[in-house]
Amino acid sequence: MKTNHFKTAAAALLAGTMMLSGAAYASEGEHSPAGNNPQAAAKPAKSNTMTDNTTAATPTKPAQGLILTDPFQAAELYIFGLQKRNAHIQYATFSKSMQKRMKPKFHELNWVTGVSSPWITKWTMTKHTKVNTSREIIELRLDTATSMGPEAPIILRITVVKAGNSWFVDAVSVKGDLPHSGLPESTENKVTALGVQEAEQLAAKAAAHYWHISSGGNATSDGEIKEFSIKGKGDHYRWMGKDLSTKGKWTAYLLEVFTPEKVRQYWDAQVKSVSLVEVNGRLAQPNADGGSLTDWSKAKAKLLENGDTVKKFRFKVPDGDHDSQTYDVTFRYLAASGWRIDEEVTKIK
Repeated sequence: MKTNHFKTAAAALLAGTMMLSGAAYASEGEHSPAGNNPQAAAKPAKSNTMTDNTTAATPTKPAQGLILTDPFQAAELYIFGLQKRNAHIQYATFSKSMQKRMKPKFHELNWVTGVSSPWITKWTMTKHTKVNTSREIIELRLDTATSMGPEAPIILRITVVKAGNSWFVDAVSVKGDLPHSGLPESTENKVTALGVQEAEQLAAKAAAHYWHISSGGNATSDGEIKEFSIKGKGDHYRWMGKDLSTKGKWTAYLLEVFTPEKVRQYWDAQVKSVSLVEVNGRLAQPNADGGSLTDWSKAKAKLLENGDTVKKFRFKVPDGDHDSQTYDVTFRYLAASGWRIDEEVTKIK
């Protein structure tokens, strides 16, 4: 891991210094030969984990004359700039044509890219293609997270080119949700259809998820439930099953059907009411079961509002043998994960 390498690179860019292990700086129009640097040929680590999601200081202008003697340096320094939400770092890694395309967009963003949450926690190279001696394509997976836990990963396809003695980022395509990056949205991010049948299936899945969590998740191999007390919380608790035993697992499970905001709200409510308690990172809940006569697996939906990325359906849900209940449910499209239910988790059960 070369976390410090990229921090040094960023610091050099921001301060305008000439010191960087494995890279070099030159005045605009000059080139520094890689052969003079014993570390110039060293490749950066292919995976980096960085939990610091603070924003780097903003320089007054993009750095000039950065020499990156390895294609991976260019790609990973660009990712570092993404993580730090610093468009100046990103801009310094670009080819001249990429700078021309991106400069107006960065101006619009005031040279601050991305959003505060989710943030990039780690990047890993997943594929490397050498097109020719001066052009390579590097694919990386960006792992992201919020305060609730892991989010859907983002895939970047970065084209790097060699000009003179340096490598530059010449094109970037995105698969996933990377807002306020200035990058064009990938055609793979086009909104998928959500019809009545898909809405009914997702609602039924949401109800099943709710009751799976309420029942504690997957039972132990022997089926035995052991009760215990938690000081200051209560006397009748049980451990969540292994599939839901941590906040990350619990969150990821609900994110399969609900939007991150609704999952976060439900987590906060469960913790506040001590319906969920973390004990040394492990989740416990009161040892109580519940049920409902409403049957979402047989619910019928009717489209009410048909927006591009937000839709609302009215559901008629059987409630017992002869009755039914009516619910209006909003669905929202997320570029990284598709359609999700944008309602309180407890609404569909």
